[in-house]
Amino acid sequence: NVGSEVALEAAVPSLEGVLKDPIANNWTRMRAAAALCEIGSEAVFAEAVAALDAVLRDSTTEEVTRVHAARALGKIGSKKVSAALGVVSKDPTTDRLTRAHAAHALNSIDSDEAVRALKQVLKNPTTNALTRAQAADALSGSCSEATLKEAVRALTEVLKDPETRFGIQVQAAEILGKLGSEDAVRALDAVMKDPTTDSSLRVRVADALREAG
Repeated sequence: NVGSEVALEAAVPSLEGVLKDPIANNWTRMRAAAALCEIGSEAVFAEAVAALDAVLRDSTTEEVTRVHAARALGKIGSKKVSAALGVVSKDPTTDRLTRAHAAHALNSIDSDEAVRALKQVLKNPTTNALTRAQAADALSGSCSEATLKEAVRALTEVLKDPETRFGIQVQAAEILGKLGSEDAVRALDAVMKDPTTDSSLRVRVADALREAG
């Protein structure tokens, strides 16, 4: 009703203040982000997006709070949110974990803008392996065959790169296994047959091939 909507709008400045307060503890700031994400009126919605976007882009904000802001933005979902998350996930000055969560949050937004943002993340040479894997995972749910091929190609690069951390390589292998497409199976098979592949990774790739059937 109108009364509750007015009350919610009145709460936005206080919630924004909590998000920006360096003295507030992480739990309080995360709850403020979640509350902003749940406020539904159009006027409040715009302010909530602006506040969460500001937290996400602020390099002085703690990593855990920025990650939570990325998740909250993913729940909101809009053209403006897609643009904000896309910018952060491509920004080489943003910490690795926040960029990855921004890319993952785009997965929650079913729009052409989100797909475009994720493709740009994959093409950006500064994108780290974790963020690339998250973006490829998000794109792998696309109905477009061309987009799916892009996702498989990106995951394959992550999987084959010896500089990539083992856990991220495993994640890439698991996503390829769940996809189960011909391209995904070919990529996994090539890694299995590569004599330079680490034995521990080979075991996880074999698991992924079994998953692919």
